Amino acid sequence: MFKKFVLIVLAGIITLSVCACGAKEESVSVKESDIYSEYKIKETKIADKQEFSAENVSVTLGEISYENVTTKINMNIKNDREETVTVSTADLSINGLMSTEAMILTLSAGEEKDSYIQISNQWLGEMNIETIKNIEFLIKVYDEQNNEIAKSEVLRIKTDAPWTYKQKYRDDGYKIYDHKGITISVLEMKKSALSNDTELVLYAQNNTDKAISVMCSDVSVNGTPVEPLFVMSIGAKKKAVDSMLFYESDLEQLKITDVKIIRASFKAFNENLETVFETDIIEVPVK
Repeated sequence: MFKKFVLIVLAGIITLSVCACGAKEESVSVKESDIYSEYKIKETKIADKQEFSAENVSVTLGEISYENVTTKINMNIKNDREETVTVSTADLSINGLMSTEAMILTLSAGEEKDSYIQISNQWLGEMNIETIKNIEFLIKVYDEQNNEIAKSEVLRIKTDAPWTYKQKYRDDGYKIYDHKGITISVLEMKKSALSNDTELVLYAQNNTDKAISVMCSDVSVNGTPVEPLFVMSIGAKKKAVDSMLFYESDLEQLKITDVKIIRASFKAFNENLETVFETDIIEVPVK
């Protein structure tokens, strides 16, 4: 039922941060701290603290804090309006790689609070991010009726990382789509870090001037239809790594013990819900 709800929401209000072929919660089988704390990056500081101010709401960027499990981008938010507002971030990227992490905070009239965007160290490790050099994101402000009353331009933040540092991208996969500046590649098939679910890891590069969201449909495993969770949002001139997630419970129910062949079609939309591309059913290589 929840899968159908997600698809209905997607059809009506699809954004670059929300779209899926289905939805479920992963069943955690490993302690998060046992995985997330393994990866440490070289610490950097913000070189140019930026401030966003519009409609009597201001956001001031703080420093990056490095913790055992997560890394946080800190900020101070002040609401000088005479009404409650909600402030959120969107389209976060670190060193050109898209992240789904975001901050959302509700403030009463006249209220000021500290908040942060929290990024898991596991994700930083999986993305081969050795140090944070560039951060980009948007800030959006909503009133009590959830109407957007302000939106920033892309905030581009640089740290004091060495100028010689070059981010390494996982772009060595098998290409399944390459047309008009958009590339999608298959990197690997693996078990989820925190569960027994199966992930097909994909890499995408968007060299166009428009952000896109990619969805899947007509997915089958070994010839049997399956509903995985998949969404890949890629900002303009950005890169992303994301997974098509096959739930252990679904595969067990369908008596699939060994994933041999995956077939799927892919469709991409821009922020105006216009179709950017749509593929035929593709046989996806399983490594």
